Amino acid sequence: AGLGGGSSDAATTLLALNDWYDSPVDEETLVRIAGEIGSDVPFFLLGGPGMVRGRGEIIEAAPAHAPLPVLLLKPSFGVATPDAYQRWKDSEWLPDLDRSADRDIDGTTLINDLERPVFAKHRFLAELVDWLENQPECRAAQLCGSGSTVFAVLENLADGDDLASRARKQVDSSLWSWAGNAGI
Repeated sequence: AGLGGGSSDAATTLLALNDWYDSPVDEETLVRIAGEIGSDVPFFLLGGPGMVRGRGEIIEAAPAHAPLPVLLLKPSFGVATPDAYQRWKDSEWLPDLDRSADRDIDGTTLINDLERPVFAKHRFLAELVDWLENQPECRAAQLCGSGSTVFAVLENLADGDDLASRARKQVDSSLWSWAGNAGI
């Protein structure tokens, strides 16, 4: 779904095994091993917000922000992460749905380089993000990881459940949703 569930499970397992054996592996080696398992596994070893570069192995701590109202929407289909990465090099922005401009939320720039290849194959996700960004209570919307979940950062006091209900009525009746407060 693009929410890092499998990667965070892998990172937790590595940390638990290292703890179980009284930490025989230093942090640098643990990060290298994690990167061999999956590109975003090292991120979950370190915890907290961060800026990730490269293929996921370069992680820079980022300041934590106060939680913001967020809505997650997931369609009934998934996106294969390997496919998203394989399509990245040759992908182009959809001419009528160009998302190349950065999104800024309170001084934090939201960037997801996987939107381009994923949206090129799964146009519905681009249209869902576009629909969200055209709603008055939405400050910014973006694909989560390689998808298929998308998120919207909402205006304070916005009703995420109301927006989710509207999305199910106007976009796709099968959308799964979660509304609450989360850090970015």
